[in-house]
Parts: sequence; C-alpha cells; structure tokens
Amino acid sequence: MSELRALAERQRRTDPSKAVETYQRAVLEARWKLAHTIRHQGDVYAEQNQKPQALPCYEEALTIYQSYPGAPPLDVANAIRAMAAATDRVELWAEARSLYEQCGIVEGVEGCDLRLRELRDKP
Repeated sequence: MSELRALAERQRRTDPSKAVETYQRAVLEARWKLAHTIRHQGDVYAEQNQKPQALPCYEEALTIYQSYPGAPPLDVANAIRAMAAATDRVELWAEARSLYEQCGIVEGVEGCDLRLRELRDKP
C-alpha cells in the first residue's frame, strides 16, 4: 500500500474531505507509475524489434501522461520520442524535439535533429 493511500485510510475516520483529496493524489501517483511501467514495457518490445507490440504501450503511456495535471514535459518528450522511433513519423520527432528544447535537454534536441535530417534526406 502506498504511503498516500495509508494516510487516506487514516484520514477517512477523522477528516473525510481530506481523505478524498489524499485518495485523489494517490490515484494520480499510481497512474503516473503505471504510465512509466507501460512505457518501459514498450521499450523492451522495441529493443527486441517488436514495434507492433511497442506502439500500444507508448500510446497508452502517452495518454496517461497527457491526462496528468502538470505533466513533466520530459516524461512526455520521452514517450513521444519512443513513439517516433517506432513509427518514424516526422511530426512526432518534431514534437519530441520541441519538448526537449523546452526542458533544456541538448542531447534530446540533437538526437531529434539528427533523425529529422535523416528522414528528410531519405529518398
């Protein structure tokens, strides 16, 4: 049981409205951890060159990340980059690049720029 859930269980008896808030935070935390887990599952598929199995993982993780209030752009960028690598869709590489730039992740920007050039130079 997470610390937040345990706290909410205790608050239930003394302060139900506070318990609801704590449960909401626990749900967000659990969903966030789930998104990370799903994304990393997709990474394992991708590492084994099983892109058709990886894509649904990336899509689900991205949906969760984007529904999260104040989602850290780096987590979103990493999920989009993974989808871009699995699909080679230029618009995904560009979106990941923009988010890496927003985060100040030079290596991410450079990696996206390199792949975008390769895709644009493809015959």
